[in-house]
Amino acid sequence: MDKGLPNNIEAEKGLIGSVFWSYASLQKACEEVDKDVFFLDSNAKIFETIKDLYDKKEPVDVTTVTTELVRKNLINSIGGVEYLNEVVNSVATGANIEYYINVVLEKYTLRRMIEVATNIVKISSQDDVVVSDVVEQAEKNILNVAK
Repeated sequence: MDKGLPNNIEAEKGLIGSVFWSYASLQKACEEVDKDVFFLDSNAKIFETIKDLYDKKEPVDVTTVTTELVRKNLINSIGGVEYLNEVVNSVATGANIEYYINVVLEKYTLRRMIEVATNIVKISSQDDVVVSDVVEQAEKNILNVAK
């Protein structure tokens, strides 16, 4: 049975929702996470927009994020203002930001491990493969995921 790739959409929403509750949560998320760790593309786009505003030292709130998503012509691709409001209202505090970050990063790491393992299988299945090269590349790739 195919369960799909590891993810936790609720934790992704919780992470993003938390940044609207306190500057400390916003700062922590922007320092420890980037858009690539999100499974859901909509969440990645929202977070990238938040991080862009944070990096430019602009205010991060529902209005500024909505305005920036509209300016980037992304509002419809994320599910509209309705989805953004759903994400913002998914939590009632920023206090659990660390928990959400850990869950999202764990799921991302598992997805990366699957990607690396799949690539190892693909390379190992080739006829003209040099075993020592495959082992060396596999070790390097696995260690990169661990970082």
